[in-house]
Amino acid sequence: MNAVCIKCWNPEAVVKMHLDGSGDFECAECEETFSCAEVKDCLKAMQERWGKLMKWVEAYPKD
Repeated sequence: MNAVCIKCWNPEAVVKMHLDGSGDFECAECEETFSCAEVKDCLKAMQERWGKLMKWVEAYPKD
């Protein structure tokens, strides 16, 4: 499973999970550290934004 960094969005970057019980992640590309809660917030925001656009696209009249 490949995770994408929520800071740099580089699909080739390696995202490491800290095994110290913190639930933190670290991107080898941008060297940013982020938490599980930050990932959840980011995914929720993306779902909300893309969800609105997808509803509009699906309702758009087709030829």
